[in-house]
Amino acid sequence: VDLFNKMMLPSSVSADGESLEVLVPPTRSDILHECDIAEDVAIAYGYNNLNIVTPNTVTSGGQHPVNMLSDLLRSEMAFAGYTEILSFALCARNENYDFLRRKEDNLCVTISNPKTFEFQIGRTTLLVGLLKTLACNKQLPLPIKLYEIADVILKDSESDVGAVNQRRLAMLFSDVQASFEKLQGVLDLIMLKLGVSDERYYLDGNSCNDEALFPGMRANVMVDEKNIGCIGILHPEVITNFNIGHAVTVCELNIERFV
Repeated sequence: VDLFNKMMLPSSVSADGESLEVLVPPTRSDILHECDIAEDVAIAYGYNNLNIVTPNTVTSGGQHPVNMLSDLLRSEMAFAGYTEILSFALCARNENYDFLRRKEDNLCVTISNPKTFEFQIGRTTLLVGLLKTLACNKQLPLPIKLYEIADVILKDSESDVGAVNQRRLAMLFSDVQASFEKLQGVLDLIMLKLGVSDERYYLDGNSCNDEALFPGMRANVMVDEKNIGCIGILHPEVITNFNIGHAVTVCELNIERFV
């Protein structure tokens, strides 16, 4: 009680004698939770007066593996001359599907009461943010090279919250003419830095049916016989939908496979 009073927090012992009742004055707008009150007690007592106790379990902190991988890939993309963007995790439903000529797959998380049509669902692809950024900067000198490493949101019935985040790398190369080979070169570099040999990695054009990409100029990225993404030249309808006006080559990868 004395410590509370010292911090200008009127308090008293409850009737059962096992707890304290603390009255938070309106002048203490910084107190929101019980932990804020406990912090005031520690300040009043004095941090230097607390006994330092070694925990029974020895642990060491460290960066999350997927975040460490993301930072390393950001460095490689910057060395390759690409500019990073940071787009919203929410987007419009038609941008995520109709603009990309993709059918709804029931994988997106829908906002029940969106305040604006621009934020209706959680994105299931990073291409929306890249293409919108390109559309707003198409007046810049060509070529334009952009990338983003961020999470997409996908429904998952096995998750305790019904959805999961998936870390992806998406990159874009825009020029007067389509440049599939230039973006493939960056993809080869990424695989080299990830330690993926030529025997484990290849492009499969026959199995790729992504309607956002132009037929005959698209392929799935295969690593250890598993599809981790796609690469290709955008379909002219997609370019028109996003009001871009020049050829665009894109690639999107699931990088959690390498963690």
